[in-house]
Amino acid sequence: MVRKVVLFFLLSGLLVGSTNTGDLEKKLESASRTEKLEILTQLSNRLARTEPEKSITYAQKALELARELHNKTAEGRALQALGNGHLFAFRYR
Repeated sequence: MVRKVVLFFLLSGLLVGSTNTGDLEKKLESASRTEKLEILTQLSNRLARTEPEKSITYAQKALELARELHNKTAEGRALQALGNGHLFAFRYR
């Protein structure tokens, strides 16, 4: 059972990792709240260097959703993505 769960997460990570940002944005429309949380964080991470403002927006949405879902791990990932967005937007002190 544990192997199946681990395999599922590995495969789903590979599948999501192989899509471009446009595909991920389309997936947001029909995704569950938990899936949206993961997609928003991935979008933020992927766009941090090229479109930091958009990255920050996605990270803020992920952070809000993580807090609504009381998911501390996802909240930490969203905060990290938010920090990366600000770093590449040169907004740090």
